[in-house]
Amino acid sequence: MAGCGGEDTPSSIAAPASNPPQAAKTYGREVKGGRVHKGRDIALPATRSLNAADVLPLVKDELKVALGPLTARDFETASQHVERTPARATLSHVSYRQVRDGVPIFGTYLNLTLRADRNGGSKLAASSHHLYQDAAVDTEDKVGEERANALARQVLRAQPDARVAKAERVIRPIAGALQMVWDISLAGRHERVLVIANGPSAGRVLTIDDRVFEVVSGSVSGFTVSGGAPGASGGTVAQTSLPHTRVTGPGTLVHADAAGAFSVDVPLGSPLQATLNGRAATVENVSGPNLVAAAAAAPGAGLVFSSAGAGEQEIAQTTAYRYVDAARSFLEANGLAPDALGEPLPTNVNLNDFCNAYYDPGAISINFFLSGGGCNNSAIDSVIAHEYGHFVDDRFGGIYDGGLSEGWGDTLACLLLKDPLVGGGITDDGGLIRTCDNDYVYPPGGWDEAHSLGQSWAGFVWHARANLIGELGEAAGDALARALVLPSFPSNAPDIPTAVREVFLRDDDDGNLENGTLHWGPLWASAQLHGLTFALTTDVTPPGQVTDLTAVDAGATSAVVQFTSPGDDGLEGTPTAYEIGWSLYPLDDSNFSSAKLTSAPPAQPAGWLVQAQIDGLPPTATVYVAMRAVDEAGNVGPVSNNVQVTTEGGVVVYSEGFEGDSGGWSSDGLWHITTRRASEGERSFWYGLEETGTYDTGSTNAGTLTLPVIDLTGVSSPFLVVDQFIHVEGGLYYDAATIVVTDIDDPGNVAVFPRTTSWTNGTFEPRFESLAGFADRRITIAFSFDTIDGAINDFEGWYIDNVRVVGEETTSCAHGKCEQGGPLDPACDPCVASVCAFDSYCCEVAWDAACVDEVATICGETCEADTCGDGVCGEGEDCGSCSLDCGSCPTCEHEVCDPGAPLDPACDPCAQAVCAADPYCCSNEWDRVCVEQAANTCGVVCQDACEHDLCSPGGALDSQCDPCVSAVCAADPYCCNNSWDRACVEQAANTCGLTCTQACSHDLCSAGEGLDPACDPCASAVCAADPYCCNNAWDARCVDQAASACGLSCGCSHDVCDTGVALDAGCDWCVSEVCAQDPYCCNNAWD
Repeated sequence: MAGCGGEDTPSSIAAPASNPPQAAKTYGREVKGGRVHKGRDIALPATRSLNAADVLPLVKDELKVALGPLTARDFETASQHVERTPARATLSHVSYRQVRDGVPIFGTYLNLTLRADRNGGSKLAASSHHLYQDAAVDTEDKVGEERANALARQVLRAQPDARVAKAERVIRPIAGALQMVWDISLAGRHERVLVIANGPSAGRVLTIDDRVFEVVSGSVSGFTVSGGAPGASGGTVAQTSLPHTRVTGPGTLVHADAAGAFSVDVPLGSPLQATLNGRAATVENVSGPNLVAAAAAAPGAGLVFSSAGAGEQEIAQTTAYRYVDAARSFLEANGLAPDALGEPLPTNVNLNDFCNAYYDPGAISINFFLSGGGCNNSAIDSVIAHEYGHFVDDRFGGIYDGGLSEGWGDTLACLLLKDPLVGGGITDDGGLIRTCDNDYVYPPGGWDEAHSLGQSWAGFVWHARANLIGELGEAAGDALARALVLPSFPSNAPDIPTAVREVFLRDDDDGNLENGTLHWGPLWASAQLHGLTFALTTDVTPPGQVTDLTAVDAGATSAVVQFTSPGDDGLEGTPTAYEIGWSLYPLDDSNFSSAKLTSAPPAQPAGWLVQAQIDGLPPTATVYVAMRAVDEAGNVGPVSNNVQVTTEGGVVVYSEGFEGDSGGWSSDGLWHITTRRASEGERSFWYGLEETGTYDTGSTNAGTLTLPVIDLTGVSSPFLVVDQFIHVEGGLYYDAATIVVTDIDDPGNVAVFPRTTSWTNGTFEPRFESLAGFADRRITIAFSFDTIDGAINDFEGWYIDNVRVVGEETTSCAHGKCEQGGPLDPACDPCVASVCAFDSYCCEVAWDAACVDEVATICGETCEADTCGDGVCGEGEDCGSCSLDCGSCPTCEHEVCDPGAPLDPACDPCAQAVCAADPYCCSNEWDRVCVEQAANTCGVVCQDACEHDLCSPGGALDSQCDPCVSAVCAADPYCCNNSWDRACVEQAANTCGLTCTQACSHDLCSAGEGLDPACDPCASAVCAADPYCCNNAWDARCVDQAASACGLSCGCSHDVCDTGVALDAGCDWCVSEVCAQDPYCCNNAWD
């Protein structure tokens, strides 16, 4: 999960319609987008400089929509990267940051990709941007760095001499305006401090926390664990090498190599010690001592961390170290420069919390939690790789887009481990966090929660990889996927559409995406699956503007508006989506991003009349409603005209002004009735001390004011309104003033509303909170205050007065909108209102079959033909979806992963699929072939009861662990008494019908990564003579040794003097040398 600290801004006040306050405007228009270009040739300077002053004048016509009035002097270079693509093209990526008088504007970027041609020229291939046009910001510093540092130390309760890790001036959007601040980080603190540098609020301090969180879980035991969590069951525990660890002895310090081997020059018997500090990670155990491995110096001395029976905290340390090192090594092997990944990353494990892990960009560390709260320890292989992905994304130019960063975390985990599951083993029941093998579709405009949004990038990469493997084979497809995807780390792609564009650009061989790329089919299919084909469009025409937005109806907390739909391109076509928002201020292009967005109906063709219901409006207030349309390319249309809506009427469900005797409320702590201040009348509830006028008791204190039960039965769109006066300590972590709403009939249904400001400017202000999730429920409302600590509690505190709960009476439809019948009241349901706006017959004469069909086309809702519970097992119903009508589903006699008796195909969808292909499995016996089909057809992961796979040589197997083993050992007892060798594997394949493929990660006749000596007797023999082949890489020399030692027939597919298909680098020494200089010859074709 991602958790980002917000800014401490005053709450809004409902303004009279006659004199609305105007929001300050410090920029003309915020613009964001991206596209593929078909630009003209441009001539870069002879120096090939990518400075803004050299490049932007050459491409300004191509970027006029993005740049507007901005010029080269408004930018500085943030990063640049040049790459050679698998298609032999040269791409230059440059990212500029917008500045004002030399001060950078936070979150801005202009990202360009230039493609070099054979004549020394270049073309603009793609661009993406997030800019503020006409930004007018005061950049005069009225505070100064020294004072800003002092204020930061004070608000973070640091020592006066605490070291400042970073202090820089930056322009950030704060409370709807761009403002220059000092951005300060203290060493060892993850919070960051923003000190406003000028203007009326100069010296005001805000704290932010932009750590990236993620919910995690797993299971583990042993030395290090893969596929599970430390201290839990479900993972594979093994003693593995820990590369690059630091080893010390008397007067010496060395680091182990990539295989974990080391050598030191010390007297025999000298003490040696190793720590989990290496080139990739420095592991810190937050809950106890750090692991140390010790031994006496001797030939073959072993320094072993932990033990096979070690507990959670020890295994978390070794596992975290192992996979951070593995992630860095993987990225370096795929072309990322070691220097770019920097110093060892602080890796903190066993934090005293649970069900989470996070990357902290302030402290630059990754952090993992202890088990608890139903979760296992979060130091799980895929979670470790995920958090390292956040670090790498931040390392290359910063985290521009939370969704892309979450996607990078998942992508790195899935590519590194070659497994789509992220967070597998978070709970003992096999729970996981996400999967790269998903079908998530990128939403219009990219509006979604960051973790959800990241699934589109991770899913695109995973399915592109799968499609490439299907076309090219396992090794070549996986290698090409990595070559196309991973360079978008250093190119600093700022968002998901840009990253997708870059993948296609790397696969392109002629600079023209319109005629496809070398592997267009597999890539396009994946982009299409995840709704990302728009990233390749050259469409720059936004939807048209809505000019006739009107209010049709208004209730106590809701309203209905009506408008004519614009088109996809101007006033033609159908847009992808609408964005409808409201504010207490008039809305336009410069401030629409600050509006409160509400749900919108499905987009309709240009010219259609559309109605939309807006829920969650503040009662008894005048608000401004506006909208805009978005197309499939992400182009955003202009903001519509504003319509003013005044909410009124409704049902006042609860009202309390605290003027009389107790109204059933209860309180503790410092909460009490007071006459010091009141919004109306003479009394209010106050958290504070009458004798001092503060809430300072000299120590930590807390208390809760709880209102009586409020019954919302029959009430829709309920809203809480409370007048509050608040003056407490600023920042995020102290003086928590929280409103907690609880469903008394379902205590798990809880809403928590943190305070929105630390000061209401010395007066009472209304605060609005939607209670839409509690319609038709009975609730309690509590006002909870907690100082968190005993310091800086000398403010006045929190007053509560004039509490109201307002809603609308529920209006039910005469019959379901999926049923034919009499006309329906458009006020009974937003969908009914939309249908009748299009087809008035449905609400004036009869709700017939055409009206039911329009529910799907206009509202996007599906009407099921059959209703569960009607006593008929109809079409679309089965035992799984409706046991009331179709009866209970049969249960399988045994798991699909276990050989045994034939299974009933109705007991499990996987059994049904297997038996449709092989009826023997459900009529005769569910044998080992059926188990293998279940794994291949259904994607289930079957864990063997045997000590190792039947297709892999290894130790002798127990004849009782599998019927196939029993049959093999009956014919050849050697396989169960001595060793399960290659002959046993062959008998298993012949006797049981197994398909046993090469157990090694690649063929022994092919060069590649180092092999496991246990994967094949020939690999074991070669590595015994030359350990390099298993510890480092299986190169052409190893292939030659395998051919000579084991009698293998390894050779090239054609002569090196003949053109033809790509050759294997391991087939010949000459081929190896040629491909080292030109990988194209072994990856694409021997031309």
